[in-house]
Amino acid sequence: MDTLVTKKLSKHFGGIKAVDGVSISVKKKTITALIGPNGSGKTTLFNLISGFYGPDEGKVFFLDKDITNLKSYQIANKGLVRTFQLVRIFRNLSVIENMLVAPKRNYGDSFIKSIINFKKSIQEEKESYNYAIELLDLLELPHMKDEYAGNLSGGQFKLLSIGMALMRDPEILLLDEPVAGVNPTLANKIFDILINCRDKFNKTFLIIEHNMDVVLDFSDLIYVMNRGKIIAEGPPEAIFSNRGVIDAYLGAD
Repeated sequence: MDTLVTKKLSKHFGGIKAVDGVSISVKKKTITALIGPNGSGKTTLFNLISGFYGPDEGKVFFLDKDITNLKSYQIANKGLVRTFQLVRIFRNLSVIENMLVAPKRNYGDSFIKSIINFKKSIQEEKESYNYAIELLDLLELPHMKDEYAGNLSGGQFKLLSIGMALMRDPEILLLDEPVAGVNPTLANKIFDILINCRDKFNKTFLIIEHNMDVVLDFSDLIYVMNRGKIIAEGPPEAIFSNRGVIDAYLGAD
């Protein structure tokens, strides 16, 4: 089953075709990588999928529903959630408090609702807390739950941002360079954790990544973008022997 599908999606900025007729599909419970040289249109495609940009042409389908013209918060509420390359964390809150900022459903976020749904609100808070602890254990951060987020290392920041996104209980999570700037050992650890999340919670991931080692080792399927277009797609072993992909990365015409 396809969780996410784009059909001939395009976005132009002046005379620049940042995304030019891109069609991709992401199957449920997979890790799909989106790779390509800098400036190839990857982040713009993410912005189109997640509702931060509106497309000039084309459609986006999520769980067989057309979400093309929805706003970003509406798309997130439906279960398509993204993270950003620059990690957004509340540094002055503890790790567990950061996690509890993000639940998908929260009757306590409104004074009126919290009164009307008092019992439901209390139960929801307990469930959210237990789920946050379960995720922190999976992210190997349970010992840091009461630590200020501002005291975390760069790698722990990235793990916390993934955990906060997972608190939204997404069907699919779009990750923008989740291992950028971390050492190879931690990069592999982060992707091991994503595999565990996929398997334990039936999550689906679409990931922009420049670390070709983890892309090769952990991806189920890879799409390659160059100059706004998809130039190759397939399993890792096929992609990394593709002449067009090699030329794109080496700058050949």
